[in-house]
Amino acid sequence: MLKRRTDRDQELALAEAGIPVWSPGPKGPPRIYKARDHKGPKKAPKCAACFPRSSGGQRVPLPYGVTLVLCKEHRDPRFIASQSGRAFLAGVGELYAALGLTARRFGEALRQFVDQCTNPRPTPRHRPGSYAHPDRRQAAELVWARGGSFEAGLAAALANPPPSIYGVRLPDPRTVRRWWLDRRWLMPPVGRRAAR
Repeated sequence: MLKRRTDRDQELALAEAGIPVWSPGPKGPPRIYKARDHKGPKKAPKCAACFPRSSGGQRVPLPYGVTLVLCKEHRDPRFIASQSGRAFLAGVGELYAALGLTARRFGEALRQFVDQCTNPRPTPRHRPGSYAHPDRRQAAELVWARGGSFEAGLAAALANPPPSIYGVRLPDPRTVRRWWLDRRWLMPPVGRRAAR
């Protein structure tokens, strides 16, 4: 009776013959379904600063049309401003260079973002942003500060329209897009006073 060889016996026989075989050890970086330190939803975009770990993040708009995905811990302005932003710039800048994103706009966008976090400029007086819609802007910024997408903030800003008899209009989607690109929802409330 012929005895069937197991896979392990076959690998040993090939290795003894000098034929390279796939090593039984770790096979590359852990995938999402195997990673024990995975945080956030699996379908969410992955944080660039957490690489190679797999953490869900939120898209943060930067100047020059650049978008950076950061998790809650890495988009905290205190983390970005630590060591005057040098550690953040070095880490994300090296990742950009490794990915081949060497255009000048990527570096400039990162530097402006870090400068905005390290040197927040207080507003000279209380400005609600959009003077006609301060409550709707706060609702949208609250969604974004909690990690929501632009579309979720847009839905929060346009929710519960007033009755048409009052003649009050909702903010234009372009106005909400400007709120998103202002990134006030990301900055700490420096120099702001409570509304009277």
